[in-house]
Amino acid sequence: RLGTFFNEDIFKFNKSENAFLSMIDIDSFKFVNDLYGHVEGDKAIKLVARAIKGVADTTGAFAARYGGDEFCVVSKKEPLKLREEIEKAIEKETQNFPCRINISMGFAECHGTSANLAAVVSEADKMLYEEKNRKHVKRQ
Repeated sequence: RLGTFFNEDIFKFNKSENAFLSMIDIDSFKFVNDLYGHVEGDKAIKLVARAIKGVADTTGAFAARYGGDEFCVVSKKEPLKLREEIEKAIEKETQNFPCRINISMGFAECHGTSANLAAVVSEADKMLYEEKNRKHVKRQ
């Protein structure tokens, strides 16, 4: 779905201004699976997906599961504001989940008709994993 959206619809989506592609990953997801089991892990993914979709639907963004515990959002909304809304939605959606669900996020700007999906995803993914590495170093 992301490839189709990016190749066919992104140009309509960002005619007047650039959009941002955000990559989102659930932090310590392996821990959730190991401690609570895969059924709860699947539930966590569904809750996070619902939260992200809810934010996307209210802001006119495109959201999709990228794979595993990763998601992507294409939006005109400034990424840090988008992140704040997604984190609040996840907190609300997972309030009855047995542990707190946190995310890491990286983003890249889509530059109009010159945007290349692979390059934009790569840039956002790099930023995402830089954040995850910073969080991992902090915990040690």
